[in-house]
Amino acid sequence: MRLRGFLKQSLRVFTLGAALLSPVVISAGGQAMTGPAPILRLATTTSTADTGLLGALLPDFEKLCRCRVEVVAVGTGQALELGRRGDAEVLLVHAPAQEDAFVADGHARRRDDVMYNDFIVVGPTGDPTRVADAPTVKEVFRRISASAAPFASRGDKSGTHAKELEVWAS
Repeated sequence: MRLRGFLKQSLRVFTLGAALLSPVVISAGGQAMTGPAPILRLATTTSTADTGLLGALLPDFEKLCRCRVEVVAVGTGQALELGRRGDAEVLLVHAPAQEDAFVADGHARRRDDVMYNDFIVVGPTGDPTRVADAPTVKEVFRRISASAAPFASRGDKSGTHAKELEVWAS
């Protein structure tokens, strides 16, 4: 069975992290393949691509699995859409509710948590909205809203944006 076909049947959604050495990907590597190395398309978040992690992991992974990994770095929403269309075999994203829906809709067999993100809120010197001493991020957002201070959002349907909207809604 060709690597691409196997992975399309076994597509897994991974929460942001170093999931490339997962059993589904490794199991495809043991099969005899001839001709040029098959391509495994990995749709991942820009934050993963920007860390340099893939540059450290992929050479060993490609050697082990005898494939070439093509990385497509986009927001979580776009990565999930690539998976829906069958244009990516592995996803590294970070929006659990969207990932659960993706699996429930039959686009992937399962999802696994691999890593997590920490989010921070930054603002102007002087802390005009008094958020520095807020006990929770929810309180930070409440204070920003109450003060009608400007707030810059990614607004890109990424996992970061989804988490931001979740906090605003809470």
